[in-house]
Formats: sequence, C-alpha cells, structure tokens
Amino acid sequence: MKRLLTVLLVAIAFLAAVPAAYAVVAEVRYSLPTTNTDNSAITTAEQATIVATAFIGDSAAGPWTTIGTSAPGATTITSGNLTLTRGSTYWFTAEVTLHGRMSAKAVAMSAVYDYATPNAPSMILIILK
Repeated sequence: MKRLLTVLLVAIAFLAAVPAAYAVVAEVRYSLPTTNTDNSAITTAEQATIVATAFIGDSAAGPWTTIGTSAPGATTITSGNLTLTRGSTYWFTAEVTLHGRMSAKAVAMSAVYDYATPNAPSMILIILK
C-alpha cells in the first residue's frame, strides 16, 4: 500500500509539473515562387493555381505535421486549432504544388508561443493616514 501511495504521489507531482496546453490558431504567410527549379518563369496565371501546404514541427528538421492547405493562389494559410504549450518553440514551413509537382519545403521559421501578459491589478482599497 505504501509503495502504491508513493507511485500515486509521484504521478500527481509529474502531472502538476506538465505545462498547460492551449488551443491556438496559427497564420502562416508566404510568397509564391516566381520560378521553377530549372529557372524557367512561373506565369501569373500559373501562380493563381499554386496550392500551398503548411506544417508545424518541434525542430527545424521536423518531423512535420500538416496544419492547413491554401486555396489556389493564396499567400496565407490559417490553421485549425493547434494544441500548443506556452513557453515552447514551434517550427513552421510550407511547400507548394504546381501542375502536380511538389516543391521542396521552405526554410523553417520558429515562433515561441509565449506566456500571456497579465492584466493590471484592480485597485481595491486605499487608506490615507
């Protein structure tokens, strides 16, 4: 019984130490490519058909999880709710598809889901003597 109680107390302490996760929406903005890998131009009409996919990961090298796909020609992807932990760093990247051909992923960029700033305190009572 004593060993079970010790295990339970350790488990409760661990759970209390795990940071809270919050539902967050990310907006990933990017520019559409203007050339192909062979340096041939991508026309404005072709750019209007490019579809992008955005990803999130725990490091600059991934692994990557898809968070959203753009409308054709769009330059912004808004994710659904992501479960993020305050104080943690997350990495984002995107790739595009044109004529059924997928690009390499863009250079990953990081963002810290920072702690919220507390509201100002409420003034409750002032006593002047």
